[in-house]
Amino acid sequence: MLVRPYQIVLPIALSVSGRLSQRFPAILDPGHSHNLSLSAAHVRDWIRMPLRHVRWIRANNVRVPLVEADIDLDGTILHCPEGVSVFPDGHPAAPRLPLLGSRRAGMARNKIKIVIDGMDVTVG
Repeated sequence: MLVRPYQIVLPIALSVSGRLSQRFPAILDPGHSHNLSLSAAHVRDWIRMPLRHVRWIRANNVRVPLVEADIDLDGTILHCPEGVSVFPDGHPAAPRLPLLGSRRAGMARNKIKIVIDGMDVTVG
């Protein structure tokens, strides 16, 4: 897994119907415009749970499925009624690592406060 300098990686899990997946790494990306974006490979390798398709979005003019799931962030469930995106294999915009964004259902709606201390290089 390639993590670039200064990227913030958090261990998260998906919550589906009250069941948690194993924890997996996600890059915190406040500029990402969705709750959470995964690739189909991430789902196969890390999630290993059946995910129910709820609707479609478009990324780079290619359809991307949204699946029903919430996000477990350090024991706090982030409710994501819009779902999370799972990019199919070969999609040009598929993330190389899962991206945890700040969309209203993710960080903002759930009132998550993140403090990044550049001097101590810590996140709290």
